[in-house]
Amino acid sequence: MSKGQSSILTKLLLLMLSWTLSPTIRVIFFFIHAAGGYGKTFLCNTIAAEVRRRGQVALCVTSSGITTLLLDERRTSYSYFKIPLSIHEDSVAGLKCNSYMFPVLQQTRVIIWDEVPM
Repeated sequence: MSKGQSSILTKLLLLMLSWTLSPTIRVIFFFIHAAGGYGKTFLCNTIAAEVRRRGQVALCVTSSGITTLLLDERRTSYSYFKIPLSIHEDSVAGLKCNSYMFPVLQQTRVIIWDEVPM
């Protein structure tokens, strides 16, 4: 693991620890941007493994079918969250409260979304 990757991992784990200690922090967003070949997917898999090692739920998703081959869970965001492939002004995700994913999402500590569309 490079120094940069190690630094990011440490900062994220500290953020997650502060989230555990503070009832007011509900959501933390972070964005890792780098050119191809810098180890972003490796870092995503490492973060997910560390979260799971601590007995918590981490979901790894991607927008690209090709990128799913590199992630531990190999699922697209469309599959997890039932996001329509053709998005219109009135589009909504199809995830329902009675779906099998709803309780999983309630327990999820971190969602890592690799290759986010811009």
